[in-house]
Amino acid sequence: MRAVAALLLGLSLSARAQDQEAVAQRLRILAARESTTALVEAVRGHPDDARELMRRLIVEAGLGDAGASDSALALARRLGTAYATAWEDSFPLAQVARFARMSRGQRAAKLATDSVRRAGNAALGSDGVK
Repeated sequence: MRAVAALLLGLSLSARAQDQEAVAQRLRILAARESTTALVEAVRGHPDDARELMRRLIVEAGLGDAGASDSALALARRLGTAYATAWEDSFPLAQVARFARMSRGQRAAKLATDSVRRAGNAALGSDGVK
């Protein structure tokens, strides 16, 4: 019985991950097309996915060459603007703007710090405080 429950849970989590990736791809396409109204509506329906995509775009900008960095930041700005419109919350857009102003070294340091923070959060979530 436990094996069946574990299998069902695994399938459910896998399906959810695929759904989230599909939403992220749709958001990315809408941002690239500069379809403002459709992007705002998609962000309104999937705010967590929009924030996660902005995080990923910031990582892309930090790891890529100048051209790739500019492209990722442009998409992140559009997504951040749509988020600000949909939720009256400009914080994600401000994070993108702050990252865009950073030097290459500062960007690398921010990505490293964020990586450690996320790993710590994941460990805390799975193991709890001991």
